[in-house]
Amino acid sequence: MNRRASKAVGAWWLAAALIVSVASAWPAAGADESAWPARVAVNDHDLRRALSAAVHAISHTLDPTGLPYFECHALERPRLAFNPQFSAANVAGRSLYALLRARAVGIEVDPAFVAQYRQVVLESYRLTRAMPGNPETPGAPYNRYHWSNTGAGLRGLVGLVEFENDDTARRYADEAFHLLRMHLAEEDFNWRRYARLTQLDQLDPKFDAARWPETEETVARSGGFILWAAAEYHRLTGSADALAVARGIADLHVRHAAPADGRLAGYDHVFEPAAEMNALARLALITRDIHYMRRARARYDVGVRAIRSANGWMPENLAFRADVGEINNTAELIETALSLARWGWPQYYQDTERFTRGHLLPAQLLDVSVIPAAADEPPDSELPFAERIRGVWGFPAPYGHVATRNSYLRGAFHLDIVSGGAVGVAEVWKHCVERTTDSQTVNMWFDYEDELIRVREPYAHDGSLSIVMRAPGTLRVRLPHWLDPGSLRVTVGDEPIAFEVAERMLVIRSAPAEREIRVDCAIPYRAERETLNDRSFDLLWHGDRLVATSSMGAPLRFFPELSTDAPPTDARRERLEATRNWLETLGAERLFLHLPLDAEGSGSVGQLLESHGVQPAPDRLGNAGGAACFDGVQSRMRVALPYFPEREFTLSLWVKPDPQQPEPPREGRIVSAWAEVLDDPVRVSFSRDGLSAGVENGRIWRTDAFPLSADRWTHAAIVRTDYDLRLFIDGALVDSVRIHHPPDPIHTRAQDLGIGWNPNHAPDGEFFRGAVDDLRIYGRALGEDEIRRLAAPPDAFP
Repeated sequence: MNRRASKAVGAWWLAAALIVSVASAWPAAGADESAWPARVAVNDHDLRRALSAAVHAISHTLDPTGLPYFECHALERPRLAFNPQFSAANVAGRSLYALLRARAVGIEVDPAFVAQYRQVVLESYRLTRAMPGNPETPGAPYNRYHWSNTGAGLRGLVGLVEFENDDTARRYADEAFHLLRMHLAEEDFNWRRYARLTQLDQLDPKFDAARWPETEETVARSGGFILWAAAEYHRLTGSADALAVARGIADLHVRHAAPADGRLAGYDHVFEPAAEMNALARLALITRDIHYMRRARARYDVGVRAIRSANGWMPENLAFRADVGEINNTAELIETALSLARWGWPQYYQDTERFTRGHLLPAQLLDVSVIPAAADEPPDSELPFAERIRGVWGFPAPYGHVATRNSYLRGAFHLDIVSGGAVGVAEVWKHCVERTTDSQTVNMWFDYEDELIRVREPYAHDGSLSIVMRAPGTLRVRLPHWLDPGSLRVTVGDEPIAFEVAERMLVIRSAPAEREIRVDCAIPYRAERETLNDRSFDLLWHGDRLVATSSMGAPLRFFPELSTDAPPTDARRERLEATRNWLETLGAERLFLHLPLDAEGSGSVGQLLESHGVQPAPDRLGNAGGAACFDGVQSRMRVALPYFPEREFTLSLWVKPDPQQPEPPREGRIVSAWAEVLDDPVRVSFSRDGLSAGVENGRIWRTDAFPLSADRWTHAAIVRTDYDLRLFIDGALVDSVRIHHPPDPIHTRAQDLGIGWNPNHAPDGEFFRGAVDDLRIYGRALGEDEIRRLAAPPDAFP
């Protein structure tokens, strides 16, 4: 090993070069942000959509000569720009690998774009074999070299060898790793000797100024990408040179930059320690070296944890104390978590899922409606500028596309970063499910499908994790830490199936083929608060899905604001306080309305204001006159309430549609508190599709309709919280709707509750035809056991 004197130089030049190259992305004085929306549409769950969009962006950001652009500015002075240091070797190598990696997991990639990127990568290595070159301008010779591009160029060669079996790429990679091994091993292998060996000294003398690292510490702090490529190339080909390079850089890294306690020291540009951590973990997996893996894990658990957010955001540069991030860093974090999980610590799969849902996917620019026209864009594409860059990633804050603390690089989405994000998503897809000869393991709860299994996540569908195996065998499902194993219910069809839980893993020993296995459990909400650059930053999670965050005063946010945009007025504040005080008087049960509908009610604080045309009917137990029957024409009841619960409630009732009605109504209201447009804190409706529940609170949320039988009584319960609306039929959850823009708290002017109609709807009143029994409203969200008790026969429970 080369024993050159170590000097604390770091890789400040890489960060400085990047910042200089994008200085024009800094916000223009007096930039008008008034046209930017508060939020943008985001994808927080669909891996294949994210990969397809990234492939689209990578494929359409080449210039007319076939060179990739480097700079991409989307929000202020939108444009694409060539960079003489980074465009060819850096962007092309990484983008080529991303395209090939995406294609390997089933994403459609146009072979013409692969061919274009291949041509650039191979041309960058034509003159020399250790560092890929760049042209100073499009069309110029590839005669500018920079050490920081070495790993990116090698990544392109590795991709060609792995996915294309490309002989030219293999030859170039072999020579590159041989020269790099000489550099690490031989005392006098400096830049001048390298230039003589590769005949660079016969070319332009300015090559002497290229950034060839002269100290061990420089290699240790800037060699992460090379280390990753060397480890992968050794895995693919068994190359001894590549393994020697990988171990040589890893040992330097451990000696100079990766202390056993995991602390970060000497870094500003965060991509360096993130990439080194990922590469060290990857080498550990390939060589089964626990020493390397422990160092990578220490950095992940200690040094990186201290600078990242709970949703996986990491800063671009520590020196600036800014909310500006870099999606590369999140991708490297996620890939490291996958390596740790695959080593034998499966709890890191949950970090992977949380970071992917909470930041990697949402930070991709998919909503291109926010992008203004590009005045400086050359006419070198058939696509409009905004559509051309759909799918890019850049320098997001943890809460949105625009940082509100030291917002340098605002609106930049540089194209080497796009490839980093794409590879991160592809790695997540690849490891969603793993299998052995007789078993399959679901590691992460994303939608996933291949020839052997289909997985449907609970968040974007009906609240249940759904799995279909194509062949029988053992099924394992990783259980996240927030899940209470006691809440698990596993069924095939309507029948329970035997399962066991061991070490946070659900195991079904004999899972059937081609039958849907449904895993139901309680998915809790939890709030987290952390400090982001001296400011409190709040996040609200539903399981592993991020549903709301602090806005930090930013436009173009990813998630709903965790609190209302405007502070409550004094009058509203007084009403909320009065509502809270009123609920306290009701005791722990919080039952504030109970109408048995065989009398005026009992245990109720509501006042019956009106009952017109309502006839007695047999109730659900067969008692004559124990229920109320509504004719669908004029029958109605109205109840006055002093307040409506501010946070959450549960409505319970029994209902039986009239079997004689010729055609169910378009919308008959069984219960409605409608006050005005977009102010109906609870509604239960019946139509030809069945019974549904809804809420209007600034916007409309509605469950699916559930068909009702006209020959029997059905119990319905509606549970509303700040963040979801759930419909239970006969004690079972049948639909759950996430409230995407949660009001905080429930604001309503409603005071009258209509039964059998909508008391404020003209001209038809939206009347219901059928019978209703035992109506209850609680000022809290009842649990599932409580709802099952309400839905059960009187003698079902002691």
